[in-house]
Amino acid sequence: MSELPDKMDEALRNYYSLFAVTVAGLYKVMKRDLGEEGVEVMSRALREIGAHWGEMFPEYYTIKGKGAKSFADSFLGNILYYGFKAEILPDASEKNAVVRIGFCPLHDICKDYYPDMCCNTNEPNFDVGTSGWVNPKLKLKIKEKIPNGDPYCDYEFYLED
Repeated sequence: MSELPDKMDEALRNYYSLFAVTVAGLYKVMKRDLGEEGVEVMSRALREIGAHWGEMFPEYYTIKGKGAKSFADSFLGNILYYGFKAEILPDASEKNAVVRIGFCPLHDICKDYYPDMCCNTNEPNFDVGTSGWVNPKLKLKIKEKIPNGDPYCDYEFYLED
């Protein structure tokens, strides 16, 4: 029984690696074969998948209609589960909240194979779909990005007026 956590960590890492390379591989093929139209199709698909994710999980559907801080709290709990190292910056409010990500397993997995995928293209569309499902006025902006050489990614969730 004492081996179970190690095996679960390994299984989670393997599953997340499969997810990351699947999304990145689909993005690469769509971009290569269909150009910008393919990128837009992939973006729409990931936003829709993100909305379904919001519908499926209590950490999101129990905060439906709420603001940035409520969403950031749920988002943080979710990404920590998947191996991210992150925190919510202290000045968070229901109007604006920043989740600072210091380690991103997606980037760690994809950086050598699909360096342009994380943050700069399709991954955030999943998060845009989830946050938009929780509250259509909730938007996402990513100012700093690890793939661009920044030490962290800042996911800023804010309520649009």
